[in-house]
Amino acid sequence: MKTTHFFTKTLMILFIFLLLPCVVGVSPLYAEEEPWRFNVNVYGWLPEAPADIIINDEEVAHLPESFDTIIDGLQMAAMFELQAHKGPFGVFASSMYFDGEGDKHFTGLLDEKRKVTVSERLWLISYGASYDIGPFNLGENSGAPTVILQPYVGGLYFYDDLEMNVEPGALDLGLDYKTTIKFNTPIIGANTLWDITKNWTLRVGGNYGGWDVDHVKETYEFLGAAGYRFTMWDVNSKVFAGYRYVHINLKKNDIQIKVDVKGPLFGIGWEF
Repeated sequence: MKTTHFFTKTLMILFIFLLLPCVVGVSPLYAEEEPWRFNVNVYGWLPEAPADIIINDEEVAHLPESFDTIIDGLQMAAMFELQAHKGPFGVFASSMYFDGEGDKHFTGLLDEKRKVTVSERLWLISYGASYDIGPFNLGENSGAPTVILQPYVGGLYFYDDLEMNVEPGALDLGLDYKTTIKFNTPIIGANTLWDITKNWTLRVGGNYGGWDVDHVKETYEFLGAAGYRFTMWDVNSKVFAGYRYVHINLKKNDIQIKVDVKGPLFGIGWEF
């Protein structure tokens, strides 16, 4: 039932998305005359990840995961983004992998200090299809800035092998919990792509999804990044830096997790 719900919503959103060429007056046949263009971005994300863990409608832990805590427990991480474009149409996948373990003390009932240990192996992948509207000139001069509106539809895939141990407290025996949390939920969003000068660029965008599909009550994301283009080894390249914020509100069986992953990012990319 959940899977059917996911595909129903995704197909409805995709149907609306495919009407965009008709709305803006651009024929999809235009894309057949254009060569494929590819973007590969490799980046580092330096986030905090505060999380609320709720079991049986009772908050058992608030984890103020700082960047230092994440780095201390980090065993392996990888982050990259792939894009392919043909004319105004595009597809993309942005992936993050994290493997780590850490512990933290939190204040429970009766203001007592308690220790929680969490280990996890996590994949977070956003993917979808996009359509470029524009560019729109922001001035009358030939070198004036331009902007492209890039709406997209797709999904957010999450996989997390999670182990959590909460030491006993005055009113309970603690918690020893192990589970695999995974979901695949639809998202809809848009980017704005700004060419400020020949070399300087700006990307601002976000998305929203969830709608109770596959245990996800709500998810949303914001991303803003400035970039600088240059040529390296005869390949169009860029460096970029910005900020990314991702919120996930997930409820599966008796456990609910609310997490905000947020922090600066930086990276390098290639266009060919």
